Amino acid sequence: VGHNGIDYGLPEGIEVLSCDTGRVIQSGDNGDYGNSVTLQHAWGTSIYGHLKETKVSVDQEVKAGDLVGIPGQTGYVTGPHLHFGIKPSDADLNKGYLGFVDPSPYLSQVPQSPISPESPPSPPSPLPPEPQIIEKIVEVEKEVIREVPVEKEVIKEVIKDISEEKFRAKIVENQNLGNLAKKAKHDGNLNRIMQTAQEKKTISNSEVRELLHVSQSTATNYLNTLVDRGMLKADKKAKATVYIY
Repeated sequence: VGHNGIDYGLPEGIEVLSCDTGRVIQSGDNGDYGNSVTLQHAWGTSIYGHLKETKVSVDQEVKAGDLVGIPGQTGYVTGPHLHFGIKPSDADLNKGYLGFVDPSPYLSQVPQSPISPESPPSPPSPLPPEPQIIEKIVEVEKEVIREVPVEKEVIKEVIKDISEEKFRAKIVENQNLGNLAKKAKHDGNLNRIMQTAQEKKTISNSEVRELLHVSQSTATNYLNTLVDRGMLKADKKAKATVYIY
């Protein structure tokens, strides 16, 4: 239950490529995923979330390594990254999140194919500074401190600034933790709705309100999110909309 997938910290401008041959079944705004692309493969589906922009259209056929989008920080995020997840055809909704599971074991089974001229390799991550460089910087800092006389009041002001900076950093940290907790609760509620829909084959707004003890508008938002992600289908023929699994 909750977040299942891999988050890659990628700078904007890096290309996001398809993990396998498939067909585009979703491209564009996708609720918490922001701009995302969802591909249907012979073995299941894969999703690429929080994109700055998508580069494919629904029903388009793609091959492994084809460009599908550019990473960004759209949707429910705390920073720029790419969310990658997979949902096998035989997915168990009682495991993972809405059938999506940790893709790591599957990625280790995929043979490495040669890189085509059209898809140049991503630039390597910048290496950390060498120890010698770090030592040199520290030596320079010590030399500056020895050369420049520092008054006691200046030292007190520096300490005060450091304390305020730590305080502000703590506030940001708490805000991020709060956002993660809200997202975990939101994802957990979506999973409960899908489990009920899977068991009963259909679910309604009133059933979601009773299940989660939420308002009608909140239940509608949950259901619309699942419809946008292709998890449920809305049948509006009846007096009250019914959502079909």
